[in-house]
Amino acid sequence: MKSKISLSVLAFLTILVSACSTEPEPNNPDPTPEIEQVDSVFVVERLEIEPNNFPSNFNDTIWNLLEEGKVCTPDSNNYQMLFCSSDLFRVFPLGKNKGYSEGIICESRSLMFNGGISKNVVVITKDGDKKAVRVDHFLGKLLDLETDPSGYYKLIMSYRDSQIGTIAVAHQFEDGYYKPKEVIEINDFFVKEEAKDSLFDVYLKDFSWGH
Repeated sequence: MKSKISLSVLAFLTILVSACSTEPEPNNPDPTPEIEQVDSVFVVERLEIEPNNFPSNFNDTIWNLLEEGKVCTPDSNNYQMLFCSSDLFRVFPLGKNKGYSEGIICESRSLMFNGGISKNVVVITKDGDKKAVRVDHFLGKLLDLETDPSGYYKLIMSYRDSQIGTIAVAHQFEDGYYKPKEVIEINDFFVKEEAKDSLFDVYLKDFSWGH
């Protein structure tokens, strides 16, 4: 009797172990959790321009760009052009990580370029033949330079309107030159977002402070 019970128990255990060993794996095992990709946010860096700070950061590359761009001349006997001097001009690269050899943003002191009473800003870049070309000339003063995902600085310029006062405009580098994009301040007060479209039509659609 005992042998029959033992055989029965042994048979039961054999069936149980066999069933456990042949149990199929789940069809849909839990996948490895995916790590969500978070897009990096571009952080704007702002370089405020001091009104009367004209640093002596000039070198041969800068002088050559100014001369080739017909901004000034190193020849003191040439009375057809302004004399190149760091007392009259200050220059900035086109972007934070761009060298002066790629081009420059040049601002003059007042009473430069055609005898205007406001400051002037000229942008000089290199063309396909690596020659210096003046691509922009704005009749206003430079307020700030802001970093931009394009790699080129965004220009924040101040212009004078005879009826309103001062207009601050953001310019962005596109298609080889700086385009006016939006009015950001009027008389040093920030413009509301909902008013920018209408101000674009008034001041920037037919931009009159340079090209």
